[in-house]
Amino acid sequence: MARRKQEEDSGGGGNAPWMNTFADLMNLLLCFFVLLFSMSTVDATKYQAFITSFSDSISIFETRGDQIIGDANFPNSGTDQLVSISDFFKEFDQESTSDGEQSQTNPNTENTEDTSREDMSLGQMQDELKKAQKAQLEDLEQKVEGQAQEQGISNILEINTDANDRYVQISLKGAILFDVGEDRIKTEARPVLRKIARMLLPYRQNGIIQIEGHTDNVPISGVRFRDNMELSQSRAYSVYEFFKSNTDFGKRNNIRNLKSAGRGEYEPVETNNTAAGRARNRRIEFKIEPTFDFSNTMN
Repeated sequence: MARRKQEEDSGGGGNAPWMNTFADLMNLLLCFFVLLFSMSTVDATKYQAFITSFSDSISIFETRGDQIIGDANFPNSGTDQLVSISDFFKEFDQESTSDGEQSQTNPNTENTEDTSREDMSLGQMQDELKKAQKAQLEDLEQKVEGQAQEQGISNILEINTDANDRYVQISLKGAILFDVGEDRIKTEARPVLRKIARMLLPYRQNGIIQIEGHTDNVPISGVRFRDNMELSQSRAYSVYEFFKSNTDFGKRNNIRNLKSAGRGEYEPVETNNTAAGRARNRRIEFKIEPTFDFSNTMN
């Protein structure tokens, strides 16, 4: 009895190892045939309905859906239909272009004329603004010259406008204010600076007043300054400090729009090859940069 029971147990139980391998093989075969079936089967009814609706709406496909399904070379037929779509859009673009050329000739001409008129108006506006700016700057120059005459110092000043009509420039020879290689203002030059300050004071609110120091190109030999740039900066700042401490610029925060800068030897007005040219290049400049009013021009 014990032997027969042992033989029955070893016969073919459900937990035998070969059953797992067989089950995996069946699953793989099932997936393989399902994949083949899905790749080779086409829902003819749905595809024909899709092609028919497309053909009835815009007539892209020249071949009926049932003919496509019956074709043995289905992928190649799909490629042929893509070529038909491409041809359709080419014809559509050509028709649209020809229709547009016939129906929009006059509007395009009108748009070109409108653009030309706009460009012309913009150019005219720019010209008007430049003229207005130049006129305001010339008027400011005349006022400054009149003030210099009233102060009795017009003979030692050079007053002009820059080439780009941005500011009015007052130039004073450096020899009047400073000794050679020095940044301390001469005592006899202080009254001149007070008069210049009275000239500049009315323009502090609606513009910027820039004090600039300039030198010639002769290398500096003193020990206080390393080069001409440092000397020019120190001279400009000395005038700035004088305005702040000894004129009405120091009252009621009037110093706010007053600035100073050094230009060294890099912006000469004359050649440095002559003594007269070097003397002109050693100077202090006061630049009045006004805020221009274009309200009347825009109206």
